[in-house]
Amino acid sequence: MQFDYSLADNQKGVFEIYDITSRKLLSYPIKKGKNTLTISESNLENGIYFYQAVSYLPAKVLR
Repeated sequence: MQFDYSLADNQKGVFEIYDITSRKLLSYPIKKGKNTLTISESNLENGIYFYQAVSYLPAKVLR
């Protein structure tokens, strides 16, 4: 399966897949820019899955 996405240059992100019981099964870092994430379905058994893509700004350390 493939997911197209776009992430700003100053952001980081992660794409996660969960099973029906909300257990996290897989996690993939997503790269900045316009990209396609390809995930092999051979890692997943037949069933119902949920996914989420989360983006965030990296934390800055102030001293």
